[in-house]
Amino acid sequence: MISVHDIRTAYPNPVSARDLTEESDPGYCVGGAFTLSLNSGYDAFPSVSHLAYTLSKAHGNQPVERFVDYAFAIIEANDEGAFEEAWMFLENALKT
Repeated sequence: MISVHDIRTAYPNPVSARDLTEESDPGYCVGGAFTLSLNSGYDAFPSVSHLAYTLSKAHGNQPVERFVDYAFAIIEANDEGAFEEAWMFLENALKT
């Protein structure tokens, strides 16, 4: 399974959707960095349902419901600009 370290190396500068600028284009959030790293379609700002689905696939098709709270936490932290917290939630989701 891919590690948060590998994702962060490939996608080091996430942004919140509201903070997109010319310089950040094409921007991505922490959840988007994860989905992009898995080539699960170009979804730089995935919805909670898409992120939870992608997390479930990364865990060998575990039930999506197991990952909804993680997906919500990742997106909420990212939207607040708390990127370190979002990375932490992603790391916890990947360890689950």
